[in-house]
Amino acid sequence: MGIKRIVLVAFAALLVVLALVFRDGINPAPAHAFADTAAPPAPDYRNPAHWAALPSRRDSADVAPPDSGLTDRQALADADVFYLHPTSAVLLGSGWNAAVDHVFTNVVTDRGVLVQQASLFNGAGRVYAPRYRQRRMSAHTAGTAADREQSYALAYSDVQRAFAHYLQHYSAGRPLIIAAHSQGTAMARRLMLDERFAEVLRQRLVVAYLVGGRIFHDDFAAHYPVCQHAQQTGCVVAWNSFGEGGDGSAKLAENAGRQRICVNPLSWRADTAAVPAAANPGSLPLVGMMGLQALDVALVGARCGDDGLLWISAPERPGYQRALFAGGDYHTYDFNLFYRSVRDNARLRARHFVAQRAATAVAGGQH
Repeated sequence: MGIKRIVLVAFAALLVVLALVFRDGINPAPAHAFADTAAPPAPDYRNPAHWAALPSRRDSADVAPPDSGLTDRQALADADVFYLHPTSAVLLGSGWNAAVDHVFTNVVTDRGVLVQQASLFNGAGRVYAPRYRQRRMSAHTAGTAADREQSYALAYSDVQRAFAHYLQHYSAGRPLIIAAHSQGTAMARRLMLDERFAEVLRQRLVVAYLVGGRIFHDDFAAHYPVCQHAQQTGCVVAWNSFGEGGDGSAKLAENAGRQRICVNPLSWRADTAAVPAAANPGSLPLVGMMGLQALDVALVGARCGDDGLLWISAPERPGYQRALFAGGDYHTYDFNLFYRSVRDNARLRARHFVAQRAATAVAGGQH
């Protein structure tokens, strides 16, 4: 690795750590109401720079953990992955929403988030990850409910246009995995309930991993089933990770009596059976100064509680305590804790979808 690349990686990692440790302290809240704040320029999805990941170029979605035997298989994949990243506008900036060309935001997105989340899908599909005018971290609790909704609506307007561009210019009718985390999951939820895309998703959806967000049974009951086993397709997976013995009351207060979807990412079942750590094929430590580290095998077990939260056996190895939220909330690690399990599952479901479609085509041709 050249000196220039080492410096870049170290600088990027430092920014990621600062973002995780200080959060709102270096990201001031919006000074005015949403209506009185100028929106950043809209992205143009014909411009490759307005995509954080594209399968046609080398980017942070193409990496794999060292000594894992895993490789980037996008060139061989039969499916696509439309990935929506979580909040990465955690450094500097102003206003309600971040510009898609904000340098610090894009460093956190590319060198912090994509490398740990989007990369786990490069074994199952070609990864498309749009940049969007995301709501900034400090804006999540700022202003009024109307301000926050308008901020999210602006972010979704970009996601909607990015997905439409993907369908028109990239998809060619391929099977599709939706993957998202946190704010990305809020965007993916809207996308999946958007009537403009209902027919496409009914025909092509392999699975939707809607992780680290507010995903409730009544959101999807009339649209998509909750996944009940590892090979099921056209269904929804969701979870929110908490350490056993933690306090999920703040998270549950958001429910307003609604039942969260929880699918165990070790068993891929929506039940309350506990799965031991021995069944976990690999967890990924938070990205460090030199990028991805080796996977930790058999690190954590998991069970879905009656409350709809995923309760995990808290990991005691380094790399899993740096970015915890209050109450033992492992939100930052929702994908990391189950990196290899999700990666293997995405590939399994994609292959099963392709096989099902081929069998249907053959059966149709016999009549």
